[in-house]
Amino acid sequence: MDARRRGARAVAALLFSLSSMQVLAVERVQVITRGELPFSKKELEAALALRLHDVDLVQPIEVRASGAGGVEVQLAQKRRVVSMLGRRGTSAARHVAQVIADLVRDELSVPLAELAPLEEPPREEAPPVQETSTATVAPLIPEVAVARAPQRVQADLYTFALAVVFAGGSSLDRAGLGVELHGSLHLWDGARLYAGAGFVWSPQLSAQDATIAANNVPLRAGLAWRFQALPVETRAGLVLTVLQISGRDGAETVDRGELYAGAFWNGSYFQRLNESFDLLFSAGVELYPADTTYLAHGQRAFSTDRLAVHASVGLAFGGGAP
Repeated sequence: MDARRRGARAVAALLFSLSSMQVLAVERVQVITRGELPFSKKELEAALALRLHDVDLVQPIEVRASGAGGVEVQLAQKRRVVSMLGRRGTSAARHVAQVIADLVRDELSVPLAELAPLEEPPREEAPPVQETSTATVAPLIPEVAVARAPQRVQADLYTFALAVVFAGGSSLDRAGLGVELHGSLHLWDGARLYAGAGFVWSPQLSAQDATIAANNVPLRAGLAWRFQALPVETRAGLVLTVLQISGRDGAETVDRGELYAGAFWNGSYFQRLNESFDLLFSAGVELYPADTTYLAHGQRAFSTDRLAVHASVGLAFGGGAP
């Protein structure tokens, strides 16, 4: 029984202390409210009693309704416009009381001269504010495209390639398959010296009783350009083709060579496999000043072409620093 009495006395003492604190705070802080606020004056004074119980103010605090559902707080030459974000009642009073406490203690204060004149609150009744949830959204920052310098392809001092080649004339009259070996040497910047040789085998041809084999040995030399932004090399120069003709007509045999000179152009693409080797793709054309027709027993056996094409794939390797 005595324990219950002592507990009741303690609770009564605590309530008396809080009420005394609230009365003392209200006496020390005078609040003037104007307009339709989302809380009552008593709710605001109760919230201020917990925050300004140790403060004495000579000037009153004015709290008035502002546009767009806000509340304006003014203390002497300091003022704040508080956005309620849908708060009402005790929650809104506590929110405004915290702003008032900041003003009283010179925190987050704004001189009156730096702000635009106050707008008079609207006379008409504002519709009831609905409780809404809000979220802070960071402003979208547009991405700025940064121009990047093209990556430079490191060229070797020298490059050699061994490839399988397909070649033929513009009419594909003597299409053939063979191999070629070529290389380039760095001169300056992207310029290189180019040379290559190959062997192209073609199927035998028949004319009556005669059989004829005509194989090509192309020899190329010229200048090349290795691009710095792409793994590509383009070449141009002179080509000397040795046409090796051999055949048999009964007991007679023929074995001789013919020379044809012209110009060539080709381009190669290097696909890096590892630090030592590249996969090479190449294609090009050859131009000759005239074509020649070869006969057997008065019949056409084959002809050379003014325009010949070739394509190859192989492995390339190089080394040295240019």
